[in-house]
Amino acid sequence: MINDIAPTLKIDPVFQRLVQPLGKIYLASLRAKLISDPSLRILQTWNGVLLFEYEKYRLCNSMNLSFQVDEKSFTCFEQAASYICSSQLKRTDLTSEYRKYLIGELFLFEEKHYLLSNPEHPNSRYRIAYKIGEDINLSGGTVLKYSTYALAINEIFDNSSDFSLQILMGKTKVSHSNVIELSRLAHDELTAIARSALDENTVHLTFSDIRHEVKYSYTQPRAPVTRRERKEQKEKINAGIRQMPAYNPDSEVNSLCITINSWVSC
Repeated sequence: MINDIAPTLKIDPVFQRLVQPLGKIYLASLRAKLISDPSLRILQTWNGVLLFEYEKYRLCNSMNLSFQVDEKSFTCFEQAASYICSSQLKRTDLTSEYRKYLIGELFLFEEKHYLLSNPEHPNSRYRIAYKIGEDINLSGGTVLKYSTYALAINEIFDNSSDFSLQILMGKTKVSHSNVIELSRLAHDELTAIARSALDENTVHLTFSDIRHEVKYSYTQPRAPVTRRERKEQKEKINAGIRQMPAYNPDSEVNSLCITINSWVSC
């Protein structure tokens, strides 16, 4: 049902994770379209919560453009989340990482929704995975693999949303197995790695990088520092060691003067 009244909409952080942010080109195009075509200013909600199109909502507010609300009638949170995943998977600008994440999340929400609706039939994993895979031309096993990836990304999200987005947007390349490895780390370890990767704009994070950061964080008595900071500290130490006393051309004459005074006193 479309509502002509445009209230302040609520934002759910779990829903928001499921939406890949628009790139600059898409954002500029959306801005122009919203100005020229009022029919595009319709936002989908559930219980007053915005389902997706966060940039459209923000642009309408920033430009004082009126919009309409299309309130959906889902029976539960999981059904609404599944709808978001399915809608987002139709996008043509998804990164490969975000696509994997959305497929995995779609399975997790579908499975939970099924179990809540059919508690007497708990063994439905493979059937649900097969059905999802059939719709998007993937095997059920791949869907299950992506569900593990999604769970790991959510663990990273809980520690650092910026780092998770860095991975999902493909700005920091992390293999499937290393994403799992990251999700198993303690909070302090994961926070140190996230901080290092973000500060240094790390392009590729390997298993050895992860192990090195974890080992370093345990051997330091104070808060962990990034690799860049450690490099700068090392360079300062080396510079101090290499620094020799400045040459004073008058030093020999001054020394001689002192010696002459001692002769005279004799």
